[in-house]
Amino acid sequence: MLKIAIIDDNFEFVENLFNLITTNIKNIKIVKIFTDGNSAIKYILNEKVDVILLDLNLPNINGIEIIEEINNKNIDTKIIAMSGDNSFIIDLLKKNLNIERLFTKPFEIKSLIDTFKKLESNSMKIKRRDIVNLLNPLSFNKNNIGYFYIIEIIEYCLENKYKNIPSNNELYKYIAKKNNCDNYLRVGWNIDKAIKTMYKLTDSKTINEFFTYNISPSTKNFLNSLVDKFYTININKGLDI
Repeated sequence: MLKIAIIDDNFEFVENLFNLITTNIKNIKIVKIFTDGNSAIKYILNEKVDVILLDLNLPNINGIEIIEEINNKNIDTKIIAMSGDNSFIIDLLKKNLNIERLFTKPFEIKSLIDTFKKLESNSMKIKRRDIVNLLNPLSFNKNNIGYFYIIEIIEYCLENKYKNIPSNNELYKYIAKKNNCDNYLRVGWNIDKAIKTMYKLTDSKTINEFFTYNISPSTKNFLNSLVDKFYTININKGLDI
């Protein structure tokens, strides 16, 4: 889920924007709204924010100064800048600062929504890559459709912030619907097959190092272990999922 901070002193604009973003994009959370640069930069330097929607013309510290501070400190956050003041836009372009996109006010909100959707989609692709990397030590048959179902289940649980995954039937029905499969029990069969094949192909030492057991658990416990391991790895890295 993308965490977004909005920095703009136009209250009406921010209110409309908040409603549009929360209505049109599922995996986005607006964590903070700021109306001045000082408060915003203090927060950004100390809290993880994935995307900043930033008006350049702000009281106290202006938007360009905020971008310079973020760039200088190599803070890992995407910046979407916006302004209706040409002098700020020209100054920003001259400085060649690192931003994701620049909008000139007034602009079509749809273009901004599309930008957020693209960033949200990219964040999910990165998460899938991380899940694949997590599973790499285990000898899954990557041509088995059950392997891809397992990845999709982990994505689903992370997206919904499940620490304990739902029932097998709920998960299988979700995967079946997503993949236009008319029999959710077949989804479960493919997942069971992928797990059993993995256990046959993976040596016991790798299993013991990956999990805390060497006996094949139930499918639900196995999937729960994968989700839990993904959370643990990212928490140890200091990342927020």
